[in-house]
Amino acid sequence: MIEVAVPQDIREFEPTLLGFLTTRQVVCGGLGLVGIYGIWAMEKSLGLDPMEVPLYLIAAVPAGLIGWFKPYGIKFEKFMATAFVSNIIAPSKRVYKIDNYYTQMEKEILYAGMSEEEIAKAEKAESKKKARRKKKARYKLPQELRDYK
Repeated sequence: MIEVAVPQDIREFEPTLLGFLTTRQVVCGGLGLVGIYGIWAMEKSLGLDPMEVPLYLIAAVPAGLIGWFKPYGIKFEKFMATAFVSNIIAPSKRVYKIDNYYTQMEKEILYAGMSEEEIAKAEKAESKKKARRKKKARYKLPQELRDYK
C-alpha cells in the first residue's frame, strides 16, 4: 500500500500571492501603507513633525491586525464581531423563558368568561400557591444532623 505524508492540516493552508504573503496580507499591507502615507502627508501639511508625533502609525494597527492576527484561528474581523455581540449587545444574564402552547390553551379555558381584573386576581393567587409549594418542598435535615457539631 502506498502512503503519502501530508505536511499540514488542509484547513490551515493559505495560498500565497507574493513570496510568503497571502492575498489578504498583501491587500491589508497596501491599504495600511496608503493610510500611513496619507496621515504622514497631513501631519507634514499641518506643520507637525511626523517623527515627534507619529500619528501615522495609527493607520498601520488596524491593517496589521486584519491582515496578520488570527485569534483562536479565526479572522480578526469575525473575532471582533463575535466579541462585540457577546460582550456588548447580548445581555449578561440570559433569561430562559418557555412559550408553551398548551399552557396558553389551559389559561384560555380556565379564564373563559372572566374579566381582566378577575384574571389578574386568579393569576396572583396561583403564583402565591406556587411559591408556598416551592417553600414547602425544600429539603430539611433531620434534627439530629442539624444539631451535630
